[in-house]
Amino acid sequence: MRFGLDFGTSNTSLAVWDGSSARVLPIDRIAGETMPTVLYVRRDGSALVGREAIDAYLSDNRDRGPLKREIKMLGIRLPSTDWTHKSLEAYILTDTSAPGRFFQALKTFLGDPLDTRTNVFGDAKGLEDLIALVLAHVRARAGGARAVPVRDGAEPGIPHGRRRALWHGSRLHQVHPDDPQQGQG
Repeated sequence: MRFGLDFGTSNTSLAVWDGSSARVLPIDRIAGETMPTVLYVRRDGSALVGREAIDAYLSDNRDRGPLKREIKMLGIRLPSTDWTHKSLEAYILTDTSAPGRFFQALKTFLGDPLDTRTNVFGDAKGLEDLIALVLAHVRARAGGARAVPVRDGAEPGIPHGRRRALWHGSRLHQVHPDDPQQGQG
């Protein structure tokens, strides 16, 4: 059997070829064949993807009450647009009582030159880690099947180093055993 994975910015799909016919697998328990490419990680570390993630995020936040926000300094200085200030210290307003972290459009960041990690309730996660959580679900819904080598069908705007990030994310859950450096010119 051969699998074809479309890891999209908005949606993800997985098709299987059994040698005589192809079919798209229902990888989302709610949405079916087309799973929204979203991830929701709760404080307890549990991760949900697809439509389940959206529903859980909405449910967890529907009756929360007032938000508790705190300023967190990022420890970096950025150039100011105001000529009277050379630079400003970057900060974020963080929701200290959030029941979870919601991630969407992960693929968008594959084209970003930044190689940083994000704090997910005390656990520093890189882009590869977040993608791996989504792909682990896809693999589980495919019955844990071992994928055959596939060609890198990455979009031209994604630099090779960020395609490697996608490959490493998939490698964490053995979704895609081919090294993308092979055949790259």
